Amino acid sequence: MIAENDPAEQEKSVKWHSLLCNLIVFHTAIDMMEVIRQLVAEGWQVTAEDLPSSRPT
Repeated sequence: MIAENDPAEQEKSVKWHSLLCNLIVFHTAIDMMEVIRQLVAEGWQVTAEDLPSSRPT
């Protein structure tokens, strides 16, 4: 929620929220890669078809 009517403050708020969202996506990708690497190290065969895709199906 943007409590200010000041355009500069609104822009700052939007940028911070965008940064936060990008950091969450990045952190999720790192977590996923760690799990995938652990599975491969345990001998699981992981293929591209096993991984989520951002492409529409």
